[in-house]
Amino acid sequence: MNFVYMRLLPAVLGALSPSLLFGALYSLKFSLETCFFAALLMICDTYCLILSRYILLEGFTAFFQNLAVFAYCRFRTYTSRPFTKLWWICLFLTGFSLGCCLGVKWTGAFVVFLIGLSTAYELWNIWGDLRNSPKTVLHHFLARVVCLIVVPLALYVSFFWVHFSWAFYSGQGDGFMSSKFQLSIVGNPLAHQLSAKRLVYGAKFTLRNAYTGGGLLHSHADLYPKEFSQALHQQVTTYTFKDGNNDWYIKKLNQSVAELQVGAPVPVLHGDLVRLKHVRTSKHLHSHNVPAPMTPSQKQVFGCNHNDSNDYWQILVDGYAEPVRPDKSSATPVIEVVNSLVRFRHVNEHCYLHYSGMNLPNWGFEQGEVTCNPFYSKSGNLWNFETIADPRVEAFTLKHSKPLSFLERVVELNALMMEVSNKFKPKPGENPSRPWDWPLLKQGYHFNPYYEHNHRIFLMGNPLVFGVCGLSLIAYCFLLLFYAIIRGKGVEHPYLKHRSAVVHTSGAWLFLGYLLHYLPFYFITRVLYFHHYLPALLFNFMVSGVVFEELLFWLRAWKPSLFPSRLLLLFSTGALIYSFVYFSPFAYGMTGDKKLYNHLKWGAHWLI
Repeated sequence: MNFVYMRLLPAVLGALSPSLLFGALYSLKFSLETCFFAALLMICDTYCLILSRYILLEGFTAFFQNLAVFAYCRFRTYTSRPFTKLWWICLFLTGFSLGCCLGVKWTGAFVVFLIGLSTAYELWNIWGDLRNSPKTVLHHFLARVVCLIVVPLALYVSFFWVHFSWAFYSGQGDGFMSSKFQLSIVGNPLAHQLSAKRLVYGAKFTLRNAYTGGGLLHSHADLYPKEFSQALHQQVTTYTFKDGNNDWYIKKLNQSVAELQVGAPVPVLHGDLVRLKHVRTSKHLHSHNVPAPMTPSQKQVFGCNHNDSNDYWQILVDGYAEPVRPDKSSATPVIEVVNSLVRFRHVNEHCYLHYSGMNLPNWGFEQGEVTCNPFYSKSGNLWNFETIADPRVEAFTLKHSKPLSFLERVVELNALMMEVSNKFKPKPGENPSRPWDWPLLKQGYHFNPYYEHNHRIFLMGNPLVFGVCGLSLIAYCFLLLFYAIIRGKGVEHPYLKHRSAVVHTSGAWLFLGYLLHYLPFYFITRVLYFHHYLPALLFNFMVSGVVFEELLFWLRAWKPSLFPSRLLLLFSTGALIYSFVYFSPFAYGMTGDKKLYNHLKWGAHWLI
């Protein structure tokens, strides 16, 4: 496969990103020198270069985030000329960019929130301006609703329409989707599966958990470790792939499967007491008052042949009242394949068969944990019968069942994406990190397997660029404090007043953008990597521009001549370009003996 064309688009978008950053600062009325300096920080950073040179989403992320910021900053320049052509174009482009940010990665929600806050503040000021009529205020409000809410959402949903239209064939990930979702996938075997329409006693069935990515009820001959089960009971899990270990029989309490398969079929009804028997191992689904291995607040579920009342489960159809008596149903709806959602309540423990959302460790083959949950309303308690097989009952193909609508599929796929993202685990050889490591360049990340003489790419930022960015954040905080003191003392110098306004408006907005894109990662428990810092770093470049602008101002106040400021810009440009060339092997590849690159190892944990 020719990967050049696949790499071309993110590379082009990554190359265009600095120009958008330049334009955003220029729209905020910063000088050309400042805009050039901030854009040069991004150009000379090996971290940004690497993330845009490969088939990754980060090149798209940088482009659309910078485009959204640029478009919104341009939109604000037309505040005095509302509802003009350029005003509409910039507002629509902002919404379009926000939709693309969300469509590329959910971290785009941070820039959506930033611009949403700014828009709410702007509308508040428009509403408070007594010169604006109620009709004008309404027009401003509706324009922003359409362009900044409707357009991004419509664009985001349209990406899924394209996805479902082009990628509609069956694949390995089908098992993560619900039964109804699978019916809409071309080539999925479930659509052509012969199944009975209703559940009867003695039937063989497969049972799927309705929770996102829950999988099929599964068991195998492997046992729970001794620390979790003193009697070494058989594991019961959920499994997303289809095999014979997903097959179960449904029985009455005191009758065997063979007895139940003789004579006319008897339907299973809401409120019936049943036992579930695993087909391959002949073990019954069982629970008792022992903590589950991964979720100790819930009861353990396993397979055994104790033949006691801990095998007894009451089947309850969702949407119907629970029977008052455990042996008598107050309603008698039949249970249909795919369509009926049911709960299984344990008779003795009064808990419900449940998928906890956790995965078992290696001893459980990382399959889903099945427990008995004491709470009725938990979504992991709901199950549906995916297939039902009984020779006495006429079978039909499930493709005639009603599939999910487009919006229902969008909702389910997004829920699954979130579920999978939260469970993400590092692959062997990967180096996950935490947010406090990123600004300090504590450790990098290898983009290819590490060999002594291989072409090695090392994801690491330019230390000079990151040093400037880190110092700029500190300097900006001092600037905020300095100008707050100046304003508090009532100093009325026109230049200081202007600089204070810049620091407290444009600078504060960019600094808030950095915080919104960085601080949330401290509260995210999933595995994180160095590349998650990119959206925050883009705002850090612009905050560095704010500080550079302030430095230029004080230099010109000290020496009215342009020479000191031009000298500073020339020195900064030379230093950044030199540092980029020095650390460029990180991006363009290191070959040969690793000792040749020891001079690049500026950090103790840099395994270059």
